Amino acid sequence: MHAQSGADTLVARAGEAVVVPRGVGVQYSTPLPGGFRDCQVIERSFRWRFSSAEALFEHGFFRLAFIPPWHALVREEERKAVFDELEARLEARAVAEGELSLTIPFACFDCGR
Repeated sequence: MHAQSGADTLVARAGEAVVVPRGVGVQYSTPLPGGFRDCQVIERSFRWRFSSAEALFEHGFFRLAFIPPWHALVREEERKAVFDELEARLEARAVAEGELSLTIPFACFDCGR
């Protein structure tokens, strides 16, 4: 078995954020926090396209919503090396494919009270 590098672990765990049951029109009949009930989950996604790894890492929302949880996955003493490696891998991909493209899924909850 081969040991994962810090960047491998980061990439593998980045997709673990929030899990929403899949399927169009998923219904929640039990009350949710705040007294919300009869919720329908509406799933969508959008695509972010970046010209380089630097552009991705400097994007304001990416820095706000993605970088802090990713940093939390890596021990502080390994963080610089892991993120340098991740940036190099992403940059190589951007050069090879002409861009970095991320599909960002999201879910909206349409609920009543």
